[in-house]
Amino acid sequence: MAVETTEIIINSKRERKPNVGDKTMTRRHLGKLFARLVGGGVGLAIGTKLGLDLSRSPSKPERSPSPTFNVETYDFPLDYKHDLMLPPTPKVAATDNGVSKEISPGVCLVMLSDTLQGQLTGPQDKQNITPGSEHWVNNIALLFDENTQEVTFITGPNDKNNKETSWIVPPFDGEENRINRLDGVSTYYWPQDTVVENDDLFVTLVRNKPHVKDMWWDLVGTDIAIFKNSKLNTEPEIIKLPRNDSQTHVTSWGTAILQDGKKEWTYIAGSTEPLQNNPWHTKELRMARVPYGQMDQLQRWQFWNGKEWTSVDPQATTDEQIQQGWKDAEKEATTIIDNTQGLSQGYSMHNIDGQVVLTTKNTDFLGETIDVFLGDSPVGPYKKHTIIDKEELQKLIPESYRPDNNKSWTYLALLHPEVKDPENADRMLVTFCISPDVDKPGEAMNANVNTYRRIPVWIDKNKILNKDTAKV
Repeated sequence: MAVETTEIIINSKRERKPNVGDKTMTRRHLGKLFARLVGGGVGLAIGTKLGLDLSRSPSKPERSPSPTFNVETYDFPLDYKHDLMLPPTPKVAATDNGVSKEISPGVCLVMLSDTLQGQLTGPQDKQNITPGSEHWVNNIALLFDENTQEVTFITGPNDKNNKETSWIVPPFDGEENRINRLDGVSTYYWPQDTVVENDDLFVTLVRNKPHVKDMWWDLVGTDIAIFKNSKLNTEPEIIKLPRNDSQTHVTSWGTAILQDGKKEWTYIAGSTEPLQNNPWHTKELRMARVPYGQMDQLQRWQFWNGKEWTSVDPQATTDEQIQQGWKDAEKEATTIIDNTQGLSQGYSMHNIDGQVVLTTKNTDFLGETIDVFLGDSPVGPYKKHTIIDKEELQKLIPESYRPDNNKSWTYLALLHPEVKDPENADRMLVTFCISPDVDKPGEAMNANVNTYRRIPVWIDKNKILNKDTAKV
């Protein structure tokens, strides 16, 4: 495998030189690159790429191994359909999440959460993991570069067993955390959203502790990773956000990040779970903001209390005072969307045509629709409408992606406005995740990696914006 040893800087420009292997690889591995299945009756379409073989040696010349992060860059064909999807590869055999952001012109960062790696065998539509080769990482970064027609994978340094580790890991569990991610003691990260401000890349993260005896987890905190000068293959600075010990609710900040377009304020969405009378575990929306480029400055955070923005006590100067001041101000944050509306733990937020567009899977695993909340501002008011209903959602999951019992969880719907459909400028990309709804999901994923993946759907923009001119 080719390994990139230079620092990955998102705004760098490098001339792409011809490679002898390019034409050979293109002829050998392309085949039919894009197949489209039409969703019934609503003008939806799901894209699935075939033929791009990333399991073989990339068409870049070999380089000396990196002493730190694993970085691998591959060519993708010029007619590659850019919907942020890749076929299963040993690097990313099965995965979820996929939040994306254009971080420089033509360069899109895609952040994946729990990702299954391993050697693949079997037919394209039902590939399985060779027993003994399976390996999990909790997050991976992908860079899609339309300028150079390349995709780059970034994971952390190898552990003592020569296995890759996650791109970002918590620094709070000691140096061995990169080795003992899933021991029931160490914590791990799932990325939530990202933004570039003043040349630094900020990533908001939820920090979880896994259960030892089942597939579930406990939320233990939310943090911010800062990649100085946007060098993505270096250990980031980690800012640990304070956490209030509330008996009524818990909030994870940074579920989505929204810029005002004027480089004045950056809005940070909080996903709040009421701890009482919430049988479906649906979330509430709360909102914070910070001056542009100052997300790491806790004393600059402000929280919306329903009427105005509350600030951290300006007299706070010591770390202890700032932490307490942040907690005091955060207690004033009020509910903008309540937990009866089906808001999930994960969602995306964007400014589109003068509206704030919040896209979410209804009620995480338990809901059956994908919804959009349209807001006049980051603090609302919001109005909800459904863009994919129960019947449509199930039709979008191909039979070859389903486990033997034909049951799949659907969750984490995201909008990707930075991705353009070259065939129809009026459509926008939405993705959602599927996972096998079985007693032993790990075994089902190993047997068919397509049971755990992201599904791309192209939807008419007017349908997302709830306009009467939506095409069906």
